[in-house]
Amino acid sequence: MAAATRADAPVISEWGPWFPEQGNSWTAVWWNLNVQISYPLVNGSNHHELDAVTTTLKRFEHNLESNVNPAYRDGNSYAICHPGDRALRSGPRYCGVPGVAPNDHTGNLLWACHNVWLGYRHTMDRKIVRDVLFPVLTKAVNYYTRFLVEGTDGKLHLPETRSPEYANSVDATYDLSLIRWGVKTLLSIEENPRRRDVLTRLTPYWQDASGVRIGRDKALEDSHRHFSHLLWFYPLRELTWDMPEHRALIAQTVDL
Repeated sequence: MAAATRADAPVISEWGPWFPEQGNSWTAVWWNLNVQISYPLVNGSNHHELDAVTTTLKRFEHNLESNVNPAYRDGNSYAICHPGDRALRSGPRYCGVPGVAPNDHTGNLLWACHNVWLGYRHTMDRKIVRDVLFPVLTKAVNYYTRFLVEGTDGKLHLPETRSPEYANSVDATYDLSLIRWGVKTLLSIEENPRRRDVLTRLTPYWQDASGVRIGRDKALEDSHRHFSHLLWFYPLRELTWDMPEHRALIAQTVDL
C-alpha cells in the first residue's frame, strides 16, 4: 500500500499505479468493493497518511453530483458509479436509479463513506467529520431516501436495485444495510426528524431458512464472489457475537 498510495495522491485503481492505461479497463477505479476493501488496513497499521479515500472525496466532491442522473440532480444528491476515474467522474454513465432498469450499484458512495468513518474513528480527527463525512454522507443518503416507498405494512421499502456482482432485487440487503448505516451515522452527528423516521420504519432484511437473502425476491442460490449481501454483518457490524440474542442468526448466516 505504501508503494501504491498516499493521502495526497490518487486513490488506487484496480491494479495500482503500475499498469498502462491504454487498452486495460482494469486500471479504472472500482468503487463497488475494490477500493473499500483495500484501504482499511491503513488504519489498523496506523498509517493514516496513506488514506486517499478521505482526501479524494474531499478534493473531488464537486464531481459527485455529475454521477446522478440529470432527472434527479437537485443540488442535494451525490453518487459514485463504477468504474470511474480518480477524480470521482464516471464518464458517460450515471449511477443506478432504484426501480429503473438496467440498474447499477447505487450504494458505492455510502460504502466509501464508511471508509471515511473508519478513518475518523482511528484518528478521532473531527475535521474528517466536519469537512468530509457529514457533507458527503448527507447527500449520499438524500439520493437514496427519495426513492423509499411506504408499503402496506407501514415500512419503507426500496425499489429494485443491483446487489453487486449477483442480481437485482427489490429491498436489496446491500442497499438497505448501507442506508441504515448512513442514517444512523448522520443521527449520531445531528438529530433530524426525517432521518429518524427512516431509521424507525426502514424494512428489515428479508430472510429464509438459509439466512439473510440477497433481497425480497432473490435468495442466495450459488457462490458469491462479493459479500455485498453480508455488509450489514461486516464491516457495518449490525450484529456482534457478544450479544447472545444475535448468535443464532450469525451462526445461521455465516454457516459456523
